[in-house]
Amino acid sequence: AAPGGGAAAPGRGAPVTPAEAAIRAEIARRGPIPFADFMALALGHPAGGYYTGPSPRPTREGDFLTAPELHAVFGATLARQVAEAWERLGRPAPFTLLEYGAGSGALALAILAGLREDASGLADALVFAPVELNEHRLAELRAGAAAAGLPLVDPAGLDAGPAPGFVIANEYLDALAVHLLEIREGRAREVHVGIGCDGAFEERLGEPAPPAVAERLAAIETAGVELEEGQRLEVRPAVGAWAVEVA
Repeated sequence: AAPGGGAAAPGRGAPVTPAEAAIRAEIARRGPIPFADFMALALGHPAGGYYTGPSPRPTREGDFLTAPELHAVFGATLARQVAEAWERLGRPAPFTLLEYGAGSGALALAILAGLREDASGLADALVFAPVELNEHRLAELRAGAAAAGLPLVDPAGLDAGPAPGFVIANEYLDALAVHLLEIREGRAREVHVGIGCDGAFEERLGEPAPPAVAERLAAIETAGVELEEGQRLEVRPAVGAWAVEVA
């Protein structure tokens, strides 16, 4: 047993997090899993994934900073582009700001503040549809939006058909899971994650099974890209699925 009552991974002293436990259970059920599945669980598991836990990641006290947390000028600058789109579309009301990876809402609130600073009529027509996995950040977002007078709408309600608005995905696509490939003996093999004899995670090479990965590899070869022995590359089919969802 680990300190605090958590279970410890075999061969390790650290407690197993819920995300790690889910990964280990998935490997036990299926055998070694593609790195993409490992990454998706490590980042997005609802109980303790890197992006879903209570710790605020993109802050000065956290692990990294993105532009919205660095300074409000980023949101103020985007506000003018959003306002231009609104004007070109004939000033529809409401006008939906759909943001993927909305976090605490810092970017949307900075955009709203920028619109108000510019005395744009969009400030009164704007509604916010945040897409965010982390319930802790969503609670902060709801409180901040309420304090700023920014109406919230459920992104799921947009599935019925297109709505006039603007889509933002600041540093969102690079967090989508990737299939990790390595060139061995002249062909691409997919990196899987298994569990070694010491209980630690380890990489193993297998065949690139998903059709979307094979299609991407074919496109790379058609484009004339030559991959060297031992070279690694990342393939992210989820970007295409996201683009279809947005469209």
